[in-house]
Amino acid sequence: MTTHVVDTSALVKYVLPEQDSSVAERLVALHRAGVVDLIAPQYILVESANVLWKQLQRPI
Repeated sequence: MTTHVVDTSALVKYVLPEQDSSVAERLVALHRAGVVDLIAPQYILVESANVLWKQLQRPI
């Protein structure tokens, strides 16, 4: 089984629709199917929350 490191940009692509979101969705699907392992840096949730907060602050 291969192991992939998920960074903040990949996690945000999974949560918010943007370019290459389908790649992040496929990686999660492979993980759920037991094909790959996913690991992440310790602060990925804090970094992702910051990115999502900034997206909410952007004017529409």
